[in-house]
Amino acid sequence: MKCPNCGEEIANGSKFCGFYGYQLSEEEIKQGSSNGAKNVLNNVMTVLQNTDKKILGIGALVVCLAIGLVVFFTTRKTTINLQDYVTVEITGADGYGQADVDFDYDQFEIDVLAASGLTDIVNQIENSDEDPEDYLSSSDYQKVFNCAYAIYSVDYEADVTSGLSNGDKVTVTFTFNNDYASNAGFKFKGNDLTVTVSDLGELEAIDPFEGVTIDYEGVSPYLTASVNIEGANEAVSYARFSLSESSNITIGDTITVSITNYDEEDFANNYGVTFTTVTKEYTCEDASYYTKAASELTDTFLSEVKTVVEESLSDGLNFNTTTTNTKSYVSNDNVTYVGYAFLYLDDVADYSSYRNRTYNKLYLVYSATLKSTDGSFDDTTIYYLVGPSDITTNSSTGENSATIEAGNLMVSECLEIYGNYIQSGDKYAVLGFASISEAKEGLQTSYGDYYTIETEGLN
Repeated sequence: MKCPNCGEEIANGSKFCGFYGYQLSEEEIKQGSSNGAKNVLNNVMTVLQNTDKKILGIGALVVCLAIGLVVFFTTRKTTINLQDYVTVEITGADGYGQADVDFDYDQFEIDVLAASGLTDIVNQIENSDEDPEDYLSSSDYQKVFNCAYAIYSVDYEADVTSGLSNGDKVTVTFTFNNDYASNAGFKFKGNDLTVTVSDLGELEAIDPFEGVTIDYEGVSPYLTASVNIEGANEAVSYARFSLSESSNITIGDTITVSITNYDEEDFANNYGVTFTTVTKEYTCEDASYYTKAASELTDTFLSEVKTVVEESLSDGLNFNTTTTNTKSYVSNDNVTYVGYAFLYLDDVADYSSYRNRTYNKLYLVYSATLKSTDGSFDDTTIYYLVGPSDITTNSSTGENSATIEAGNLMVSECLEIYGNYIQSGDKYAVLGFASISEAKEGLQTSYGDYYTIETEGLN
């Protein structure tokens, strides 16, 4: 049967839709389980509307039934046994079995059209560009009409579809109209079909949270959480999960996950399982947070940052000038790593109070000899402070992460250069400091009110 809310296929007799959690009414469950041959008309009937031909006082409403290419001629009435098109599948566990009744509409249509001798006529209606008025007689119209409503009259229903135990019997009864069928050249036979339930196993009790994990995205304390059921029992895919918290999560927080659509009888009947619990608490542990101490910076990460920064500095990309080709006037030489300064907010939640909105900053300090290629100034020692922001640490592995990429330091989106503009002559200006002491003083003045500042090698 189909969910009346979303249209997805669900098991006959389901009280809840496993896709979106819709709760079916008793009438919807009954209608969906019995279904009925009248659905055939919705799928395969085309109304012959463009005609003025009259049929025994009935206007132009005549049905065209879709079929495959079947050629059959008959001169006698054929019996259509409705039992031939019905299968009954029993699933679930003993005491909670589910009967799924299916009707083979495709074959049913083909056989009915063949029995009524309408196969060729309907093929012609489907495939011809001619107006049906030009080749259909009133009797042909009437026969199509009778055949269609014979199909429309067929319905079936099982007396019981859930709560089944081994030894129970499921009886499918049929309703139909043989007056229409007889006028179309055939007749229906619809004796009750009875199936005995057997081979149902015991109801399986499962922990629905076995194999269920929580995935975290983002950085603590602004993590978002979602439920991952890839490793869970198949029946769990029909459960709907609710999280007590799904955003602004901090490492160490406890999240309660609940199953909101669990109905014991429904899951037992449809999936052969019962849940041992419907709630579980998860502690957020494996996620990233903004690095909050220099001691958390790994040697591997520092080495990666050094490689990128040194590439940028050695390429002479740290200049601000009004000239069009700065690199033709100045260059960096003797680029040497000195140490670093790491700045971090004591309380990450207060980050928005700082105008740059970064949680932490890492400045690697390099000394370099700035040289003029045209003799505009004497060689000058400069201290550059360059590095990434918003560095994170994984709570499980301790690995650091940040966006780092070599490039023009004056426009880079991932590496920040900090300092004062130092100008010599009228052709260039660099962003840096003349000494280590000036660099430390600059950091304290600019960031001391917001960040804790730790340094390494800057004595």
